[in-house]
Amino acid sequence: MWRYVLAAVWTRIAQAEHLPGRCAEVGDEVGCRVVTGGIARDVLRLGLLLRRRWPPYDKWLGTAFGRLPGAAPAVAALAEATGPGDWTRRQACLVEALETMARWTDETGLAAPVRARAGPFHRRPFLVLRAERVAAALRAAVTDPTLRDRPLLGAVDQYVHSVDVLSDATRARRVADGRWSGAAVTDQW
Repeated sequence: MWRYVLAAVWTRIAQAEHLPGRCAEVGDEVGCRVVTGGIARDVLRLGLLLRRRWPPYDKWLGTAFGRLPGAAPAVAALAEATGPGDWTRRQACLVEALETMARWTDETGLAAPVRARAGPFHRRPFLVLRAERVAAALRAAVTDPTLRDRPLLGAVDQYVHSVDVLSDATRARRVADGRWSGAAVTDQW
């Protein structure tokens, strides 16, 4: 389960990591900042999961992450990535945080080491980690066949961001059960 949940976070990152640069390419500064913030949130949650801590309510996410051993460089990088500055500085800091999380992932021994480093996004003038490589390594190491074949949506808190769902275990289970069965979630809450 741990490998599966980590692979799901890395998949989310892979789907978005090129977007800050693409937003910057078209002059969408607000979009660049919003996407960067979303990736930063995923990085915080990923770091906590890598250190076997369940990510808390968003209010405490940065505090909990900052208390992890070795988190200080990633905290500084994420603070700068989400703060003022141009997109190239934002990109460099986001890459630094992602490379740190890739290193932490390799250190878990849960999958073959990827030793991920940032490189160009195709022929575009921005860098990405190519996080899908980390997700693929983790997915390949999933031993439970019922998890290995599921879409990489992760745990319910990875695809639902509603306090009303996540703060109620019964609701969270209903949403997760509906999602896995493929049925529409129409329970009366």
